[in-house]
Amino acid sequence: MKVDKEKQLKIIPKLMVFYAITALSLLPLLNYLPFDMNFDGDMKTLIWAWSVMYLALVTPFFTGGIVISLVFENCSSESHGLYFYDLLGAGLGCVFLIPFIPYYGTGGMLFVVASILLIAAFVFSNLPMKALSWVIPIILVIALYPVTRDNYIEFKGHGNKRHVDEYIKDGKRDYVRWDPVSKLGVYNIHHNAKYFALDGGQQASWLTQFDGDYDQYDKEMRDNPETFYFGLSSASHFLKRHVEPDVLILGAAVGNETRTAVILGAKQVDSIELVGAMVDAAKGKYSEFNGNSFNHPKVNYRVGEGRTFLRSTDHKYDIIQMFSNHTSSSIAEGSGALMAAYLQTAEAYIEYFTHLKDDGILSINRHIYPRMLTTAALAWS
Repeated sequence: MKVDKEKQLKIIPKLMVFYAITALSLLPLLNYLPFDMNFDGDMKTLIWAWSVMYLALVTPFFTGGIVISLVFENCSSESHGLYFYDLLGAGLGCVFLIPFIPYYGTGGMLFVVASILLIAAFVFSNLPMKALSWVIPIILVIALYPVTRDNYIEFKGHGNKRHVDEYIKDGKRDYVRWDPVSKLGVYNIHHNAKYFALDGGQQASWLTQFDGDYDQYDKEMRDNPETFYFGLSSASHFLKRHVEPDVLILGAAVGNETRTAVILGAKQVDSIELVGAMVDAAKGKYSEFNGNSFNHPKVNYRVGEGRTFLRSTDHKYDIIQMFSNHTSSSIAEGSGALMAAYLQTAEAYIEYFTHLKDDGILSINRHIYPRMLTTAALAWS
C-alpha cells in the first residue's frame, strides 16, 4: 500500500513535540519510580518499576528513530547529504554539550534537549514565520529555566552508594557541582573532614582539616627520624625524605598524598586530577579548610589525565604515585582515555618507568594488584 508522502512529513513535527515531552517526563518519572540499584525490597515492585523505567528510557530514542526513518524514506534522493548532516549534528552535539554540563547538570540538560527538539518541530511544521512571536518565548523559557534556579534539577538517587543518598536526605550535602567527567558532591560528615564523593558515591576522597602549619611536624620527625609515618600513602615519600624528591601524583583527588609529600621534604609536587570540579573546590571554596595545601608554592595541582600529562613532559621524578585510582564514573566506564584501565596498560607503565629517575619509586595502590604486577613486568621487559 502506498503511503502518502505529505502525510508522513506532517507527522514529523508532532513526533518531535512528543519526543520533547517524553524527554522532559523522564525527570519526574524516574524520581517517582521505586526502583533500587541494590535490588532491595519487594520483588514485584522492583519488576514493575524497572520495566516502566526501561520503557520510559526507550520511548524518546524510539521516537527519534521513527523521525529519522521518515526523513530518509521520504528524501531518499538526498540520502548522502542527510547522512552527512546526521553525523555532523551528532558530533557537534557532543562537543557543544560539554560546556553546558557544569551549569545545567544532567536533569537540566533535558530542558536543553527539549528546546532543541521544539526548534526542529517548528522547522518541519507549516507554521507561518509570525508564529515565532510565541514559539521563541516558549522555547527560551524551557531552555533557560534550569539556570534560573539556585540548585541543579536532579535525579533522585536510587543506589545509596556509600550512604550518599542518606547524607542528602539528612541535609549534610554542602556543595554540588557537575563536571564534564563526573558529578562532585561535598558532604559534612565529620567536623574535621569533608567527604568529596563522585557520581553519587561511586568514588570518594577525604579532604582533612589542616591549619597550614607545616612546622608542627618538624619536632616529631626530629624525635622519631625512622618511625614517622602518615599511613600507606606516605611510604614512598618517607623513603625519599632525605633527597628533596620531585613527586608526581596521578589521580590526586583531595587526598593527603600531596600534603604529605610537602611535609616530608618534596622539592616539587605535580598533582594531576581528572575532575576539574574537584580541583576548583579544593583550591577555592575549601582552600582555607585544608590550609591551602593545594595552593602551596611547591604544589602544581591541576586538571589533567595522567598519561597525557606524562607524554607532554620530559621531566623525570623521584616518585610517581597513584593511590586508589580506579574511576567508576558513567562516562569513564566507556570513554577510552578516561577509563581507569587506561592507566593500567603495559604502554602506561612504560610511560611511568621512562619518567622515573634511576632510583625512582613507582607507588600504586590498586585492588586488582596481581594483574597490575604482570602488566608492569611486561612493560619492564
